[in-house]
Amino acid sequence: MILRQAGRAATVLALAAATLTMSGAVGTAVAGADTPAGGRLNLTQQTPWVSPGQSFQLRLSVSSALPRTRLGVAVTVFDKLTSRSALSQTLQGRSVGVLRAFAPTAVSALPAGPAGEVTVTIPVVSSPPQPPVPPGGESLDLGSCAGGCGGVYPVQVELRDQAGNRVLDRFTTHLVFVGTPSTGTKLGFTWILPAHARPALAPDGRRSLPPDQSRQLAELAGSLARHETVPVTLAPTAETMQALADSARVTDHQTLAALAAVAADPTQQVLTGPYVPVSLPGLADLGLADQATAQLTRGVQVLGATLHAQPNPHTLAMGSPIGQGDLAPLRSQGVDHLVVPDTSLASSGSKLTLTQPFQVAGAQSGLPLVTASDSGLAAHFTRGGDQVLAAHQLLADLAEIYFEQPGSSQPRAVAVETPLDWPASSALLNAALDGLAQSPIVQPLTLSSLDASIPAVGSSGTPVVRQLASQGDETRVPVASLRTAQRRLASFSTVVANDPRLLGEIGDVLLTGQSSDLRPSEQTRYMSGAQAQISAQLSKLTLAQDRTITLTSRTGRIPITVISQTDYTVHAVLSVASDKLSFPNGSSQVLALDRRDNPEYFDVSARASGDFPLSVSLVSPNGDLVLLNSRFTVRSTATSAVAIVLSVGAGAFLLGWWGRSLIIRRRERNRRLVRTGH
Repeated sequence: MILRQAGRAATVLALAAATLTMSGAVGTAVAGADTPAGGRLNLTQQTPWVSPGQSFQLRLSVSSALPRTRLGVAVTVFDKLTSRSALSQTLQGRSVGVLRAFAPTAVSALPAGPAGEVTVTIPVVSSPPQPPVPPGGESLDLGSCAGGCGGVYPVQVELRDQAGNRVLDRFTTHLVFVGTPSTGTKLGFTWILPAHARPALAPDGRRSLPPDQSRQLAELAGSLARHETVPVTLAPTAETMQALADSARVTDHQTLAALAAVAADPTQQVLTGPYVPVSLPGLADLGLADQATAQLTRGVQVLGATLHAQPNPHTLAMGSPIGQGDLAPLRSQGVDHLVVPDTSLASSGSKLTLTQPFQVAGAQSGLPLVTASDSGLAAHFTRGGDQVLAAHQLLADLAEIYFEQPGSSQPRAVAVETPLDWPASSALLNAALDGLAQSPIVQPLTLSSLDASIPAVGSSGTPVVRQLASQGDETRVPVASLRTAQRRLASFSTVVANDPRLLGEIGDVLLTGQSSDLRPSEQTRYMSGAQAQISAQLSKLTLAQDRTITLTSRTGRIPITVISQTDYTVHAVLSVASDKLSFPNGSSQVLALDRRDNPEYFDVSARASGDFPLSVSLVSPNGDLVLLNSRFTVRSTATSAVAIVLSVGAGAFLLGWWGRSLIIRRRERNRRLVRTGH
């Protein structure tokens, strides 16, 4: 980024002759594999706040294939910024007036640390001149500005190939000069830090936290542990905390313990919220208010079990814009304090940053109270790039907000909610928390402390009221698939007698499938996954393989054996049906299957002999879920009494007929013999 050099603004800074002061030993530059053509320059540390009597130091990492004797570092200081939009322009490479361009200094002449990083020191002279300027050196005079020199000054740092007279790499940071300590209040700053990862719970119910997300969570926890005196507001995702608790990694359990220590610290704050990131009013708009309640209930339950966090479902950090119509569903959930992106607000026409909580126009009883999350501050959390530089740009942005009304007697505060998709970086976290810990103009606050110390009233004592935008972001959830899976799960709950382990595992899949982290196709897979888990449980129930039952008398008892391979008691209703059989004592039985083999008997009466089909079904107690459905064959070999009488009668008749016929034939033969004898 090249910033055009311009004349010095007469009302800003004076320059005294001096040189860049350096200290330390010379190190060796190493060209990394990802070093751009020529070289790379990164910020590893800098002075976050410069008070009278202090110097401004930059510690730089220099990577280049060129020898250090050929490399140089040039520093340019620009005019004091007058607004946050001007600060944004410097980050986008737009020109501002140049205050002072320091001559390049050879990298080989700069003091270097053990890792090869070099240090650049610029003495800042105030009135009286402090610290002393070395003879022949250069310094920055911040003691003779009209209206005061306190403010934010862009500083461009370039890595140059001095032999080739070309710029190899550059970045822009900021010098924050606080000037004479103010008697007014500091700017309050609430930093809402999510402890979040994309869903670790898969549609099939298995839970696995990817290594990169495990590392990022560990970096977050480690940075918070090292800065326990800096108040922050932790916003953990319940599903992520459950993934840490269920993980086989030792480091994940250490991460969870460190986050639990934050939750236990009375100087810190932990926000409870839904099980996964969702828009609660968006769910209500889709007719899923019950799921909004389920998300909050499960979120509070898991955070209580993993972090021992005190439940506070009345305060929510929304993370995405909301509209005026979203307030009623949130109030119905008992929410009385919201943190929403400032992009949710209709323009007020003011050029100043909103630094107070406010009421929403048209809200009943002034509730909920709303704190805006500053989107400009959130923009500093980027993926990749120089994270230490991003941290100091964040601090400079906070300073610029302070200098909008420096030393104001009216308490002011801003909040930022770190984006959920920001990969936590210890480099940014440590640099920013270090700066906040020693800031003379910014006071870190938890969200509850902000509420207690910053009134939602203006300077005139009247309430601050803002209008929300017409509508929030659209919520996408596969409603039909979700409702189908819910109904099946409700029926399955009667089978397992509301076993919390089984229902919790499948219910978590349904809740996770509503996450805003997921694409619609991914959400649908979660709904199907919940159904598949229920089917997997039902597949553990079978019937005995012998499907032919022989009945040797007209009445009898037939056995139906249900085989259960579950580790829990199955509650169900077993029913039989046949057109050729009757069941004197009923065709259904309520069962509690608590062992592997479960023979059940039905009294039966056959209406005829032969082979008859028998339908067998095992259903949930509420009758809505079929667990098993099969067909048996009943073979009746019994003969009825009427048939026996008829058979005996027919036999007797035949015997009589045969006997009579035999007698007649014998008489006829005897008569023929008598005639022949005569």
